Amino acid sequence: MLWLAGCGPGSVAIGEPLDTAVETFDGCGLSVDGTELFSVEGERVRVDVSCASGAPVSRVGPGEIEDGTWSWRPDLDEAGVHDVLFSHGLESAVVRVHVADAWDEGGNEPVDPWSYTTEYGLPVMHLLPEGSLSEEYVAATIVFEGREYIGARVKYRGAASLYYPKVGYTLDFDSEDQMELSDRGMGDKAHLVLISTFDDNTYIRQSLAYGLWADMAEHFDADRLTVRTFPTVVYMNGEYVGLYTAADHVDDEFLGQMGLDRDSPLFKAVNHNANFFGTDYYGNAKSVLWDGYDLKEGDSWASLEALVAWSSTASDAELVATAEDWIDPTEFMDWFLFVHFTESGDSAGKNSYLAWDLLTERMRYAPWDFNHSWGQDWRTLRIGPESYNAFTGTNRIFKAQQAADSERLWERWWSLVDEGPFREEHLLARADALWAEVDPSAARDWDRWGSAYRSYSGWSSRGDFNDYEGEREYLVDWIRHRCDWAVEAHDR
Repeated sequence: MLWLAGCGPGSVAIGEPLDTAVETFDGCGLSVDGTELFSVEGERVRVDVSCASGAPVSRVGPGEIEDGTWSWRPDLDEAGVHDVLFSHGLESAVVRVHVADAWDEGGNEPVDPWSYTTEYGLPVMHLLPEGSLSEEYVAATIVFEGREYIGARVKYRGAASLYYPKVGYTLDFDSEDQMELSDRGMGDKAHLVLISTFDDNTYIRQSLAYGLWADMAEHFDADRLTVRTFPTVVYMNGEYVGLYTAADHVDDEFLGQMGLDRDSPLFKAVNHNANFFGTDYYGNAKSVLWDGYDLKEGDSWASLEALVAWSSTASDAELVATAEDWIDPTEFMDWFLFVHFTESGDSAGKNSYLAWDLLTERMRYAPWDFNHSWGQDWRTLRIGPESYNAFTGTNRIFKAQQAADSERLWERWWSLVDEGPFREEHLLARADALWAEVDPSAARDWDRWGSAYRSYSGWSSRGDFNDYEGEREYLVDWIRHRCDWAVEAHDR
């Protein structure tokens, strides 16, 4: 029998338990066929390949067999996927060894973007810009899962995150050579956003939030604009950068994929003046009613101006009575319940998109940017699980619905709490699934960026830093207490 004994220190194994041999058939069966090992350049991997009969086992691939044990220590230029074929008589089996780049070892060689396609099971995004990066697009070649996209462009993205040591990126693809992401439910993409995880050492807050919004839509069988994400590891010119959250770029392409007319005007709320009031964040009369927004698609502010004119002048009762002329009231209720539950204090007006749907002639909501959520603010300062924010001062529509349509609003809350995605078991299952996907990559990213995170001046007033494992525990505890709070925070 061929025995799988284990792999090098610090490496990760996926497949059959390392201390178990599985008999596939009678005789001297090769039991490790299809097994995958995960390791790093410079770490030795070992597989015991002794046969009970004493017959020799041969191999095709790297490494050596000595005294019934196959072993291999990959050099600093051997990152990638390596298949090792073991055989005994007419029987054979393959062990696949995933060797991660040893980015922190002296003398390490840059990886080859065309062959280094995955790392710890996650897809690798290779960025090869033709010049220095900035907030303006630079021509680049992008390689993803072994496919080269030429004629692409890349730039830095974000507001506060522009100043992070680990910045985010926006990718732009040639119209004739768009990124193929159909297998991830995202179709072909002309644009893709790579969200930095520098401000989130759980590595899942953004994906958890977008997933919850999609779960809420499914729970209510409602049509919603749902941003889709997947984790990816980024390399720049062959050098390791870290773990990122890839996400839809909310633009005309996204609107079309969500079933809207691609020519629908699209507005991004960029500051807290985006509040549906006639006054700004400081209580001063707005010079223009679209204050707080950027026009991202289209060439007219007319729909947003008319909406804010309505929301800012109607009484609470009038707003509720006429809401269906302007919005889907339940969509805005769910927006409130979403940010209320997740304590996304920066996302009740700001950090959102509004699209004037030319097909229905109503304003639609799309969520955006959730580094401020799940127990932390945008500076990573702690927010307790019993924090209560009604957002009545930052969103005029939320205020009216709580005042004049509260019965319907809180009925939706209790549906989400009792039988929907606000339940502890649902949220923790979603979080665990996300962590199962990124765990070794998240630990690796923390090794790369942990010291920079702790010393970053943007949140230097903190003294309660967690490492990756500690922040995971913090988030799990926060969710559990938040779900308890959700049951007690509102009267039935």
